[in-house]
Amino acid sequence: MQSGNTTSGYVYFQQDGAPAHGSRQTLETLQELGIRNYLFPWPASSPDMSPIEAIWCLLKRRISRRDPRPTTVPDLNAAIFAQWENLTPAEIAQHTSSMPDRISDLLAANGGHTRW
Repeated sequence: MQSGNTTSGYVYFQQDGAPAHGSRQTLETLQELGIRNYLFPWPASSPDMSPIEAIWCLLKRRISRRDPRPTTVPDLNAAIFAQWENLTPAEIAQHTSSMPDRISDLLAANGGHTRW
């Protein structure tokens, strides 16, 4: 989950449309934590404009190329942290610096899908 707007004194959470985010267990957990009423709406099939998605793809690619590939949860955790530490500032800037273009394309597409 990503934190959202805090201008009203509350923190709102935004999730993508993954089925797990709407599962009974997830919704019950959010209710128990007292944040179910503070979910920021996420329209179906909306484009994901977060540059972190490209970073996750980069990490997934690098982890899948590891030899040997992680086969246990602890190995996967170690691989994720190792690859995260190997990200360079230039790689992160490559994705965050594209935000003006992402927003322009999204506006031109009237909120529809873009190349991003």
